[in-house]
Amino acid sequence: MNNLLSVCMIVKDEEDTLDRCLKSIKDFADEIIIVDTGSTDATKDIAKKYTEHIYDFKWVNNFSTARNESIKYASGKWILVLDADEYISTEDIRQFRLFLEEEDARASIIYTISVISYVGESIRQANITEAPIPRLFPNHMGIQYHRPIHEQPIGGNGELLTSIPSPITVFHTGYTRDVIEKKDKLKRNELIFTELKKKNGFTAYDHFTIGNECAAKNDQKRALYYYERAFQKATESNPWRFTCAYEMWNIYLKLDRIQDAWDLNERFFGKYKNHPEYYCFQGVMFEQFSFINKAKQSFLTAFQLAEELSAKQERFFLVNPSFGSTIPLSRLAHLASLEHNNQDMIYYYTMILKGNPLEQATLIKLIERLSQHETTEQIISFLSKLYPEPTQRDLILLVNICTSLGVKELAVHYYNQLTDPEALRLESRLKFSILTHQPEVFMKLLNLVEQPVSASTLRLIAVGAIAWNSSEIMNYQDQLESDDPRLASVLQHVVQQNLTVDETKNHAFDFFHLLTDLFLLQQYEQFDQYVSTLKSPLLLNLLANFFYSKQLIDLSVGYYQTLLEEQELHAGSLLNLAYMHINDHLYDDGISFLEEAIRIEPGTKQSYLLLLLNCPDDIKKHRYRKQFFEQFSHYGKLPFLQELQ
Repeated sequence: MNNLLSVCMIVKDEEDTLDRCLKSIKDFADEIIIVDTGSTDATKDIAKKYTEHIYDFKWVNNFSTARNESIKYASGKWILVLDADEYISTEDIRQFRLFLEEEDARASIIYTISVISYVGESIRQANITEAPIPRLFPNHMGIQYHRPIHEQPIGGNGELLTSIPSPITVFHTGYTRDVIEKKDKLKRNELIFTELKKKNGFTAYDHFTIGNECAAKNDQKRALYYYERAFQKATESNPWRFTCAYEMWNIYLKLDRIQDAWDLNERFFGKYKNHPEYYCFQGVMFEQFSFINKAKQSFLTAFQLAEELSAKQERFFLVNPSFGSTIPLSRLAHLASLEHNNQDMIYYYTMILKGNPLEQATLIKLIERLSQHETTEQIISFLSKLYPEPTQRDLILLVNICTSLGVKELAVHYYNQLTDPEALRLESRLKFSILTHQPEVFMKLLNLVEQPVSASTLRLIAVGAIAWNSSEIMNYQDQLESDDPRLASVLQHVVQQNLTVDETKNHAFDFFHLLTDLFLLQQYEQFDQYVSTLKSPLLLNLLANFFYSKQLIDLSVGYYQTLLEEQELHAGSLLNLAYMHINDHLYDDGISFLEEAIRIEPGTKQSYLLLLLNCPDDIKKHRYRKQFFEQFSHYGKLPFLQELQ
């Protein structure tokens, strides 16, 4: 029987990720080809569990040479190239193989796969990006890799290949900062780029990939320099040009170059208005400038276009499917929350979860809102429509969320359906024991805490000590090794209630996180006690805004009233109060709060814009319009701001 698919990989010292990768593809690939370029760890031992096709190859500072070495051993009809820090969802294997079985292999065609990358400090603190990358192609047709870095396949006669999207999705974790630093990827890649420039100079794609390298180092200005050069040289045959344009647009926003972002969207993405990106990006910019109605219309258009296009063809987006789904819907939900429109907010969150029931951030917000307005039985009934036959993975997600939000009855309901409660993260189990008042269980779980202890676990231990006034937990806390000794010391002083006046002023953010944990885990009496002990203007502003963000308006107003009487309202608090009063059509009061916010922080554009869009006093509006354009002269040519002129 002929092999359908060969997965070809080059590896070196990949013991941390290789097992996950190979486990995900073992039932997908008919054969796995591993070319090892000099591993000194357990990489080859891990590979032997999954394949006998393991070959040693001396690294020559050239990725294409190593890639081509792996390809020559492949016997499958199709070749898929993967890296060790990538993996697929096993739930998609059947669909992927069906595509390969039905597709005709052509020597001039290469297929892009959707690579979803986690970019940031770590997986837990990462942003998610998606890009089409050519990685799937027919075997035995002369296709080879060229270029020493960010290698690209070319035809047997050196001709460029036509790219067509495939349904294959791969998840990539190699751009998180902890991985980059551990493997010293950037230094290795810089050496290769230096050699490449000396030999051949840079192509458009080289500039694009160097931009990606700089972005991975969070060097935004340098990344933009290379993205702009790549974009200038790109042609319509380059599938990466859409991602390049998006990265430029995104950096323009970060650098407050809004005019450049607007112009790029109009000039480039405006040519593709049948796709969602143009309207989604437009909505983001409208929202940044408090043009709420314009933003809502743009986001709605982005979503509707994606819906219409996806009914006709599989690929309905240019850069990322989330620009036609999750992002516009989540922004619409956020705008509904600003207007205290719970009905629309819940509708948009539900739409997101229908598309992806495991979208955790959305599920958190949905359950949080439902818990404020519905009974436990009503919420269970509602969620059963999203999860009609919940898997253990679904139940773990629901328990984690309900526990973190302090929705006790709901957390217990889903917890009781777990076949293996120990599959929950340790922090969730600690929270659940506090929420359900099980000090004995909490003490047993402390024996499982690994050291050095994270900041979030440290806070939970302090919450347990406070909740039960437990000297045993206090003593345990004293013995811990922490990865944040400063925080550990502060929490010890809090629990032992021997803080100095300076400490109450200097550690407001630490106290804020501790107090919100106490509140969410329903330790209300202790919360009130410690607020009165630890209170400072900064802490009270943080708590007021926390309750406002949760739409616990009565609680937030109590704190705002105290701060107002003491003349300690910060600009962010004043802005929230302005939104609150404008939503209730109390424009004069809202404008007064905005004027004070501008006085405190004249460099915050949202306060000016909200005032200019809602102020009924033409004389006052004229004065603040003049101030705004003097303060932010670089916004003067934005077309949607012309109505403020």
